[in-house]
Amino acid sequence: MANQNELTIATWAYWNGSSSWQRIFDFGNDQTQYMFLTPRSGDGQLRFGIKNGGAEQTLNGTTPMPYLKWTHVAITLSTTGARLYVNGIQIAESSTITSASFNLNPALNYIGRSQFSDPLFNGRIDDFRVYNYALSANEIAQLAGTASGIENMTDSKGILFLSPVPAKNTLQVNYSSPKDMGESALSIHQMSGKLVMSKNVVAGEDTELNVSALPDGIYMVRLTNRQESLAQKLIVKH
Repeated sequence: MANQNELTIATWAYWNGSSSWQRIFDFGNDQTQYMFLTPRSGDGQLRFGIKNGGAEQTLNGTTPMPYLKWTHVAITLSTTGARLYVNGIQIAESSTITSASFNLNPALNYIGRSQFSDPLFNGRIDDFRVYNYALSANEIAQLAGTASGIENMTDSKGILFLSPVPAKNTLQVNYSSPKDMGESALSIHQMSGKLVMSKNVVAGEDTELNVSALPDGIYMVRLTNRQESLAQKLIVKH
C-alpha cells in the first residue's frame, strides 16, 4: 500500500444500512493520515475522503450507497485526479484530489473498520481488490459486470465464458479446454452458498440456461470436472 503513484480500490459490498460513518475501507496511520470510503456520511452521501495532515478532501455521491443489495464500488487515484464509481458508472470526480496528496505510507489498513471510533461495517464485503494503477472506466465496468460478454480466465487450463452479463432471462455458457474433459458439472449458487441450479456441460459446446426465475442479485457460477475447477461471478438483473 506504500508509495504508489496511482491506485485503484474496488470491491463488492452488501450493506445492511443502519448508522452513518461505517467504513468499507480505511487505510492510514492515525486520525491525521487516512483515506476511506463510507457508504453514508453524516450528509447522507457515499463518500471517499483523504487526509494527509492538512484539511480532509472529499469526493461525494449524491445519495448513500444502496443497501440490502450487492453493489460494486470503486475509487481511482492518479496524477490527474480521483474518480468514484458505483456499479461500473462514474458518479463523481475531482481534479484537486490527486496522487500527490496520497503519499500516506499507510500502516493501518482496515476493511470494514475506521481509524476513528465509528461503527464497524454492517454487511458483507467480497472480491476486495487493490491495483497499483488507475483503472480505466471500461476496466471498472468489467469488474462490475456491466461490460457485455466479459471473458475471465480463472485457470490456465480452461476458460469459462458467460454472456450476457448482467443476465436477464437466459444465460449463455461456454467452457473451452485444451483437453478432452468429457462432461463437467455446472452449478449456480447464491452468495450464501445455496445451490439454485445445476447442469452438465461439454467443453466446446454452448449451453443455454434459463435464469428468469432467479431473483435479481449476484451469484457464483462453478464448473468442476476431473481436472479443474473454475468459478465466475454472475449478475442477474431483470
